Amino acid sequence: MSTSSSTAVKEEKPEKVRLFRITDIPDVMDRRLGWTVAARVMRRWFAHPAYTMTDRVKLGREDSRNLSSFQLDERLVTMRWALRFSRVRTAY
Repeated sequence: MSTSSSTAVKEEKPEKVRLFRITDIPDVMDRRLGWTVAARVMRRWFAHPAYTMTDRVKLGREDSRNLSSFQLDERLVTMRWALRFSRVRTAY
């Protein structure tokens, strides 16, 4: 007597998943983690070409206030925001 199975083996297709790009990180920071300031900083970082601060500025031999707004953005991270963290308050 021969037995045949009426159950066919289903061929499972892999689920299509959108590729996660590095530029997606700020949205995750904003929407899932609540890190709004970090997300804004990263968006700005991705939106502009790289800038390397010179040693003269780093060592205080050249005033950082002379940098352009492209090179220095004092609006994204404020002291008011930073002072919410105990490590900053301790150092400040």
